[in-house]
Amino acid sequence: MNAVHSENNEAYIEYTKRNMETGFVICKIPDYMTGGVRNYIFKGIPMGGFLTAVFENNFQDVCAGADDVNSKILRNWAEFIYNYVPSGCWGSQKRVRAWLKASAESAMRIANTPTNEKFKYPTSSHLEDLK
Repeated sequence: MNAVHSENNEAYIEYTKRNMETGFVICKIPDYMTGGVRNYIFKGIPMGGFLTAVFENNFQDVCAGADDVNSKILRNWAEFIYNYVPSGCWGSQKRVRAWLKASAESAMRIANTPTNEKFKYPTSSHLEDLK
């Protein structure tokens, strides 16, 4: 489930953040790469070529776009993505585009919410009311 976009689940988001930070350390992801990953996952900001290729599971572009450091840790990247990143945001170009689109739609809903209202994503209880 794409909980970052489909539900306002702060506990899940905090868990994901902690888990991802642990993954950065365990998988020895270079510090200069972590900001792009965080911005993509939590803010829906598009990544550069190498990271996009990693998240899209595009091995050829990963190899072509990797710098000297990242080319030596491709296995670490695979371990990090598989074990520490929400599954809805990686695996194919289609998933990456959908993640970015959902982020943009969420931002638009938040921007159009009056400042005196707290925006909430629909939850399963909200969907029950629609039946």
